[in-house]
Amino acid sequence: MQIFILNFSRTRVDSVVQALGLNSIDPQDILKEYKIQDFYEDSFYKILKEVELINNSMEGGAIMLAFNYPLLTNKDKEYAKEFYRIAKNSEENLYYYPKPNHYMEVDDFAFFMLKNNLTLENLKIESLYQRELLQRDLRGKLHVLLRKDRQIEEKYINKKFFYESRKLFNLSWKWKEYQVSQEQLEYDLIERVGEWYPGPTMVNIATINICNLKCIMCPLHSEEAKSKEIASDYFDKKQLLATDKVYEVLDYIADY
Repeated sequence: MQIFILNFSRTRVDSVVQALGLNSIDPQDILKEYKIQDFYEDSFYKILKEVELINNSMEGGAIMLAFNYPLLTNKDKEYAKEFYRIAKNSEENLYYYPKPNHYMEVDDFAFFMLKNNLTLENLKIESLYQRELLQRDLRGKLHVLLRKDRQIEEKYINKKFFYESRKLFNLSWKWKEYQVSQEQLEYDLIERVGEWYPGPTMVNIATINICNLKCIMCPLHSEEAKSKEIASDYFDKKQLLATDKVYEVLDYIADY
């Protein structure tokens, strides 16, 4: 089997293969490693095309394993090796990002394994858009046309929520979340939370709960927002944020 190893910046190592000792796990596997700085760079697209070409030829048997997970401690490395062992034998594309629940959307990844159902031209379209070489409306139309041309189901073409991340959705329309142990999830979300969820660079404080406008896009005061089941009576009566609470927030964020 040919395994393409992608080394993204968060690993902080020069070689994932060496750091994890991957050559010794299955010596018959052919490992190729590439350092990737930008998900949308042309070199990444070319590597993906090579994987696709191998899998569409008589050779077969190529997969891509991406590491964007810190490999700084022995615990980090053991978790990464466990992903490698499981993912390389999976028939489904896998992804992982530490999240409190499955339904949280984060446009990033810690690990992923890509094997089938590739949509690389969608990645190319998104790359052009990210580099401001393609207008937004044209980008959307091309994404739809490419997926329809591959006869992908409408539920994927009209997808609104991207739990695997929008980045990975442009690599393939089918993903399965990689299930980690409770120990690893707690480690990532508690001991390593700053790695995945760095502190905000800006804080907005709403000092009052009413507004004299009803902007249609507002999630709080538009007519649509008020008609939803999640609406509450919080906005029925004018309320002011207590001054001591404002200073409490300011004192807290001053430390960061």
